[in-house]
Amino acid sequence: GHAVLKANLYNDEVSCPTLSAELYRDKVFPYEQELCDFHGGLHYWHSCGDVGGLAPEIAKLSSLDLFNVGPWTSPLLAGRAFRGKTPLEICMNPQKDILEGTRESMTKRIEGILRDCREADASGIGMKISALNAYDSLDDALDNIKLWTKVAREVTGYQPE
Repeated sequence: GHAVLKANLYNDEVSCPTLSAELYRDKVFPYEQELCDFHGGLHYWHSCGDVGGLAPEIAKLSSLDLFNVGPWTSPLLAGRAFRGKTPLEICMNPQKDILEGTRESMTKRIEGILRDCREADASGIGMKISALNAYDSLDDALDNIKLWTKVAREVTGYQPE
């Protein structure tokens, strides 16, 4: 009695080198496409693992609204695979990029993402911070999140209204 909505796929087990592109194409893709067909499309495809080598096969899904680019996936490879089709949600490495990040390393990371996405002619991007564990100090973690936000605004030129 409920409408079938677009599905979200959370696929942390789908990554390289666990799966080759051929194994994904032959054994996983058909079932993901079946889910896509049943749900009238997929809203979100996620894996925290490295899926750069799988991205061209994943991009063959017939309807996908947003593709997750985890910390170990190349934005360049993902952008190329999904060019003209699907925007990217690019996730920072919570430990390296945020908790241990400095103004310089954050600037370099954001500039690298933007460069890769321009080169790939990505269909749209958003950058995301998640999965933070403030083991030592919540205040330090919040300070680093605020620093990342400030650096991201400076590098991208974003000015909130």
